[in-house]
Amino acid sequence: PAVVYQSRKLDGEPLLLDPQALGLDGRVRCFELEAGKAPLFVECADEALRDRATFRAWFAQRRPVVDALIVQHGAVVLRGFPVSETDDFVALTAEFPGFQGDYAGGRAPRSAIKGQVMEATRLAASVQLTLHSEMAYMRDYPKRLAFFARKLAAQGGETTIGDMRGLIDDLPPATVAKLQQHETRM
Repeated sequence: PAVVYQSRKLDGEPLLLDPQALGLDGRVRCFELEAGKAPLFVECADEALRDRATFRAWFAQRRPVVDALIVQHGAVVLRGFPVSETDDFVALTAEFPGFQGDYAGGRAPRSAIKGQVMEATRLAASVQLTLHSEMAYMRDYPKRLAFFARKLAAQGGETTIGDMRGLIDDLPPATVAKLQQHETRM
């Protein structure tokens, strides 16, 4: 997933990474909270990138690099960029290939906001959604997910990003064998 995260102060000391070594440029600051663990944070470090048109042009030019970073790091969190309204988010996500299917199944009732931008849920704030892989039960599922909060929750409201890439390695061998026996895609 590519995640837009504008607000909360992060706990802990970030592990700084060289943006040029990642294929970006010195106009951003890159870091992880834990070495080798998702997500990679890409933070605006140049006041000029706070201009919507400048940011959109910068991002469009670097979109293939960002896509590779998503694959490499499991998730990318964009912070401090001018993505404060739904239209900004629509423009950002339009840089990536769209999912051609419709939302199907799932436990969280939701509605479309604009284009392929949907609500996260209409469930009460007291309901906690467990970590899941969005529509992974479908034959054709979204290859990229993006999250955006136009209005932040006063308390809570965070979206957990789980890195599923090492999940199989952490399962007991008997469970993996059973999944393979039933021809479950992993």
